[in-house]
Amino acid sequence: MKINVHAGHTSQTGKACGACGIVKESVEDRRIAYAVIQILSERGHTVYDCTSEGSSARDNLYKIVEKCNAHDVDLDVSIHLNCYNGKAQGTETLIYSSNSKAKTAAKRITNNMAALGFANRGVKVRPDLYVLHRTKAPALLVETFFCDSKKDCLIYHTKGYMKLAEAIADGITTKTIRQKVKDKITKKNSIGKSNTEIAKEVINGKWGNGADRKKRLEKAGYNYLAIQKLVNKMLKG
Repeated sequence: MKINVHAGHTSQTGKACGACGIVKESVEDRRIAYAVIQILSERGHTVYDCTSEGSSARDNLYKIVEKCNAHDVDLDVSIHLNCYNGKAQGTETLIYSSNSKAKTAAKRITNNMAALGFANRGVKVRPDLYVLHRTKAPALLVETFFCDSKKDCLIYHTKGYMKLAEAIADGITTKTIRQKVKDKITKKNSIGKSNTEIAKEVINGKWGNGADRKKRLEKAGYNYLAIQKLVNKMLKG
């Protein structure tokens, strides 16, 4: 795929820095957007970073759309953080119309984000948003979470920006969280070792300890929690 990705608003030092709450939109949306670009690029997709700086909110939008329209792509993706009254929470994705070709990807992204723990606010039609009706390719805008919500920010800090970026990237490239779980199971079965065999190897020290063990097991396609449960059971026995 060919994809435009950008973080909304200008930098925190500019005049259009976006929402500010417990965290700043112009800081965190860049972390997430750049991670999305990295993940998609590593998967072999052509990705253009259309993040821009502007002297005002309007100037910033003009420059973003100008960058986006300079490329022939399959999808334009805008990354934002929401903000309201400190009580609103959740994730949502915005599209230009109910007939938008970006609608399917928008649904996947929202569902993937909700699978991380955010309330699912769904996909909403917003024809008034400049970046959605001025870009020539199908476009979607991800309101990842509310930057003034304690609950949302706790989820964000617990999961980390890479998890959010992965959920968005997976939604763009047609993978849902459920499909990823199936892929892990398939990968695990193809290795040819049962959880019991791996648990015995863990006890014998072949998979390291702590965070290193978890990382190595998951990279190899195994369910870390299931393996660890078996290990604990064997040790108690």
